[in-house]
This record gives sequence, C-alpha cells and structure tokens, in this order.
Amino acid sequence: MTRNQFGILIAILICAIGLRFYGLDWGTDQQTGQFHAFHPDEKTLVESSAQIGQNMRNIVASYGKAPMYLLAATVRTFALITDTTPFTDTTVRFTHLTARSISALLGSLTIFLTFLIGRKFINTHMGLLSAFFLAFCTGHIQQSHYYTVDISLTFWITLALYIALQLPKSHTRLYIAFGVVIGIAAGTRLVGVWMGIPFVLVHLLHISQRNSETEKQDTLLSLNFSLLRSSVVWKKIAIAVTTGVALLLICEPFLILDPTLFFSDDDARRLIPSMQIARGEIVHIWTLYDFSTTPFLFYFTHLLRDALGYPLECVALLGIIFTIYKRSTTGLILLGWLVPYFLLVGGLHTKPIRYTTPMLPTLCILGAYASLMIGQWLQTHLKLKWAIALPSILIAVPTLIYAITFTSIYHQEDSRILAARWIDQNIPQNASVLTERGGFPTQWMASPNRYRVKTDQAKFLLNTEGFIPYWEQIAYIDDLLKTVDWIISINENRSQQFAGASAQYPIGHDYYHKLKTQSLGFEIHKQFQTVPLLFHRTDSDPTVTAYDHPKVTIYHRTGDVNRIIASWREQVKSDPSLPDHAFIAGIQAYKNQNWAEAKKAFQKAVDIRPNYLLAQVMIVNTLIKSGHRQEADDLWQELDTKFGGMPDEIGMGLSKAGLYHEGIFYLERSFAYYTQNGGLPKWIPKSLAESWYLLGQTLQAQKQYAEAKTAYQQVIILLPEFDIVYQNLGEIYLSENQPNKALPLFEKAMARNLRNAEAWYLIGQAYYMQGDIAKAKMHISQAMGLAPQEERYRKTFETLTKP
Repeated sequence: MTRNQFGILIAILICAIGLRFYGLDWGTDQQTGQFHAFHPDEKTLVESSAQIGQNMRNIVASYGKAPMYLLAATVRTFALITDTTPFTDTTVRFTHLTARSISALLGSLTIFLTFLIGRKFINTHMGLLSAFFLAFCTGHIQQSHYYTVDISLTFWITLALYIALQLPKSHTRLYIAFGVVIGIAAGTRLVGVWMGIPFVLVHLLHISQRNSETEKQDTLLSLNFSLLRSSVVWKKIAIAVTTGVALLLICEPFLILDPTLFFSDDDARRLIPSMQIARGEIVHIWTLYDFSTTPFLFYFTHLLRDALGYPLECVALLGIIFTIYKRSTTGLILLGWLVPYFLLVGGLHTKPIRYTTPMLPTLCILGAYASLMIGQWLQTHLKLKWAIALPSILIAVPTLIYAITFTSIYHQEDSRILAARWIDQNIPQNASVLTERGGFPTQWMASPNRYRVKTDQAKFLLNTEGFIPYWEQIAYIDDLLKTVDWIISINENRSQQFAGASAQYPIGHDYYHKLKTQSLGFEIHKQFQTVPLLFHRTDSDPTVTAYDHPKVTIYHRTGDVNRIIASWREQVKSDPSLPDHAFIAGIQAYKNQNWAEAKKAFQKAVDIRPNYLLAQVMIVNTLIKSGHRQEADDLWQELDTKFGGMPDEIGMGLSKAGLYHEGIFYLERSFAYYTQNGGLPKWIPKSLAESWYLLGQTLQAQKQYAEAKTAYQQVIILLPEFDIVYQNLGEIYLSENQPNKALPLFEKAMARNLRNAEAWYLIGQAYYMQGDIAKAKMHISQAMGLAPQEERYRKTFETLTKP
C-alpha cells in the first residue's frame, strides 16, 4: 500500500466513524435532556443485558446473549470507573449511548474488514473502493445508530469471511479463531451458522493457495476434494467446529441447561414465536405491511434501494453477475454467505430493512468489483486512461450525497418529541385524547394528569377478524371514538401497517384510510416528521423511518363522527365484497328455522370470504339443527384442524350477531376450559356476562321474566360491577309488583353511579308502590335534576304532587 492509499484509507475511516458516531443521542429532548428509548428492539436488548450476572432466566429475547455479554461488561466497567450504578432509570441515557457507541465502533471496524477483503479480492484500489461504498452506505450508517443485533452480527460475519479467506492454512490458530468468531456470530443470531458454507467452500477452492492470476481460472470446474481426504485437515475442521459450538453454547447456555425454557413460546419475543412471526404464522400489527410485499422481489425494489441507494444497488447486483461469469474464487466465497442468507430471509413474511444489514459489506465489495471491471472495459475500448475511474465516480458521488443528507436526520430533533411538546402547549386541558400502544406508541405524549386519555386496542381488529361480524368491528370503533376530541397517531405504527393489509383486515384498513383522508369527522390538525435533506421517499418500508424519524399525525374532531360511523356500519351490512349481508340473511333464516336457506346464506358468506369462520360455525349449527349430525361433526373437525382449535372469539361474535344462546354456549366452553387449566383472559367473563345480559334484555322485552331473571343472575355472578343489570332485574320485580325486592337492586345500581337518573326515578317508583310518597317525591325530584329534559320524570312528579 502506498502512502497516498494509506491516507485515503484513513480519510475513509475517519468519515465512516464520524457518520456513525454523529447523533448517537437521538431520542433526547434538546430542551429538557430527557432521553426516550424509542427503539423497541434496542430497549429489549439493553434491558436483557441488565440481567447478565443477575438472573438470565428473566431474559426474554429471540437473540443470542453475545451482544448482551458485551454491553453488560462495557457498562459495568464504565460504572466502576465513574462510580455510578449501571442499568438504572437515572443512567438510561448513558446506558443507551454506551450501547450505541459499541454499534458505531463495530460498524466502523466492519469497514476496515471490508477494505481487507476487497484488497484480497483484487488489489488495494478495490479494497479502498469497497470500504468507501460501505462507509457511505446509508443502511449501514442508520443501523449503526441502534444497539440491535444486526450490526454486531454483520461485524462477526465479515470478520469470519476475512478469516475464511486465509484458509486452508497449516496454522491451527486460524481455525480456532474462525471457530471463535463463528460461535459468537451464531451466539448473536443463530443465522450465523450459515457461515459454515463459505468455510466448506474455501477448502474446496483452496483460496489461500491461489494468487491473483489463478483466481481468474474456471474455479467452478476445478473443485478439488484432495484436502478433504487429509486427516490433518479434518482435525483442524473439527477444532473449528468444536470451538464454534462451545462459544455458541456459552452465548446460548439454556440450549443445554434448560431446553424447555429456550424453546418456550410463552412470549412473542422468544425464539420460536419470533420465527413463527417472521414466517407469517402469527400476525401482529407490526407485520401487517408485509402483506403488501412480494418475497425476494421486495428486497430489490425497496429494501436494498433504501439501504444502498439505486446506483450502488445496481452495481452490486452487476457484481454478483460478474463474479459468477468470471468465476472469481474470492467472489464465490462471498456468495457462499450472501446467497444462502438471502434465500433464508428473502422468502420470509417479515422484511424489515435490518435484514439487509449482514449483506451490505459483501454487496459493497461486489459493487466495487463491478465498478472496476466496467472501468477496465471502458479504458480498453475508449483508449482513455481516466475512463477506468468513471464508473466508480458515478457510483461514489450519489452514494456520498445520499449518506450525508440522510444523516441530517440526526441533526434535527425527533418528531415525537416535537409533537409531545406541541400537544402540551396547544391541546386544551381535560380534552379527550386517543393514543396508541404498540412498538411505536404515543401514550407517553399525553399526560393522564392533564388529559382524559384513552388508548386504542387495534389488536382487537386482528383478534376478531373472521370471528365477529364486520359491522360489530365498526361498532367497536364507534365506541372507541365516541367521546374523543383528539387522536395522536404514528403513521408507521398503525396507518401504514393497515394500509398494507386491506385484503386481510378490511375494517382496520378502512378506518385508518378514512382518518388519513379526513372522511371520518376528524381533520389532520398537525403533522411532525424529521426528513433527510434530500431523497426523502414516501414509499419506504415502515422500518426505514419508524425508529428514528417517524411521521406523527394529530387529528382533531371537527365533524359528526358518530353519524359518519353509523352510516359506514350500515354500508358494510350491504357491501357485496364483505360477507355480512349474506350472514344477516342466514341469521334470519336460522331464527325462522329455515335450515336449507340458512345453510345456503351462510355458505354464500364463506364463499365471499373463505376465512369467515363465524359463518362456517353457523353452518355446523345449522346442520345439527337440521339433523345432519355426521356432516356437522366432519365439518367441525375440519375447522378445528384448519384453525388450530376453535377461537374463543367465536362466542363473542355469535352474541354480537344476536345469536345469544349459541354465543353463550361457545363462551361457556372457553370459560370452563380456562377455569380448569388457568390463564383465563379477562375479556371472556366480560363477554359472557354481556351475552347473558343481552339475552336477559331480549327475554325481559318478551315478558319472559323467569328466564330473564336467570340470565341476569348469571351476569351478577360473572361481573358483579355490571351496574345496569341490577336496574333491569329490579324493573322485573317492579313489574311483578314486588317493590321490596326491587328497591335494594335499584339502590345498588344508583350506588355505583350516583348520576344515574333512571335509577333515582325507579327508586322513587318503588317507594310509591310501598306507599311512601315523601321518599318517592324526593328521589324522582333528584332524577329530574339529573335529566331535566326527561318528560316522563316531570309527569310522574306532577301526579305525586296533586292533592
């Protein structure tokens, strides 16, 4: 390496370090100094690191312990030096800055390793160009600002690739080093075990024994298995494998100590549920957007574009083609990692931008290779010496600009902090504010001490999809927004997610679309977003912007929301693209005991939406009612297998549809199961009580008082705080001329809500029936004061006061 080349390398590394360490304190309020841990995965990793040396069984994460060991050791060392207590609320900013500094450092070291690999590939020029591309790679810069596993994994993988390119060697220490590095890589994320493929390839291609000339040979046709016949080589391979497994077990001790804990599925953050989420077997709100993406292709159209920029992405893909065409040995080793990794992650349901990170060094190297190959071709054909640098310049300049302008987001204050400050200064005190939970919550932006805060339960729309009528999903939204004045939403947390799943979750999609288009009675009052100086894209994956520069939208109620939602609810009942209209026809036929028509209508609902389980369950009930028991049992078994058991929400759905007896039957099955096995969800007894209550109301209206009282008693057993049921039960006793039994029930209802005008009125009625006119007048007078517009109260009072 010449002095000039060394100077260029130092300049590249200085720029890379600056871009990765600049703005590491993002998430800090510039006015108060308060730090917000906005990145959920980073927060998980930091909190898990605190358990190292304490109780590692408390760690709930799908990641390996290697990055946790590293952070715990670093933070505790600094704590000893500075005489502070690590991993406390008072040191949270220090802990996160330390963690992010580790990422920035490992990211910077990865650039030097990229230089070394590029230099070995062809020469120092290629090494410098490879390092330059990665130094200014936007995706790598962004991920270096988070303490997540991806930058750590990328460093260890790149180091493993560099060591692998030195093999096979007579020195055992290189094999030990490779085993250590690959063990730590797998102990960071299990995907690191795929480095075994390049390890095998280096022994087949004998890369360390080739020079730059022999590298150009047709290596695909000259695989050599002679080394694998050597017992010495196998011994060294065994040493590498043993070392790797040992380090992996150190990083994942519960693989041996407690496999049940390691493979448990009691939390979505554990390994097995995380894999199910990644494959789309379990759906969460943060994975909805991925329904709109195409496996493998989305990486080329969006993720690599955002991580590398179009010019670098295109030249990197050309580098893959050139490597295969030229049969470059070093390039084939690199593809031995890149291709299997891409095949593994590219086909997953979830496709966050961070999955590209371990590929970026290899892609930058291949991009540099293609740039030099194209440059050599131009120089040869144009007969111009400077033409060799032209492709490199055309790729480097936009990559440089893209990186610098993107990094400008860390110079600006976080959009969430700006939004929270605006909310505190502009939304009136005691206003009703709807906030969001989730990976990127807005709950913290509205203080419950200042506002009447409600929190959305958007997961309800996922949990009930296909299990309750769609008009009832809208009823949930109606109830949610009934008294709301303001909505605080993060685009990447809700709106963008549901926008990607219109076919899977139509009501959720329509709700957020109506909000966004201001057609739900709410206007967009204010928006906050930190954006790069240039190249701001609006079609990026949510994970590109969600963590460090999301879009915050504040909606204000300006229209008749309840009327709009009521109209929407009625439209859904007749929407031909949804099954509700057919399901309603099926319910009517079912209640009329017209089993053939009911089955036909329910089947039509299923034809419209095959996963509409509610209608399929009603087909089963219809078959039973019509005497086709065997056919019903067969269909039930089919549904039970398809859905992995009958969802508890089915009972709720049937009750919401007005089929109270059927709903109660299924809810009681769920209630009995959880009572016996534990883990009873809170909503089941509540929903069961509501179902009994609705049945009681129906029976009371039909004057079937005995049955209605039985239903209401069930409500009291399940949900004693359900105050309205005491009032209804008292009304029945009043109708039966039993004021003595009615009175204590009315008093219970009133005691739970002293502003319940109807309860005061009914107590007055009970006293009147007992002959106590004074008390009757007093209570009815109180009812009139609470509801002066109620004509019925006034007329009764006037009757009592007549001489």
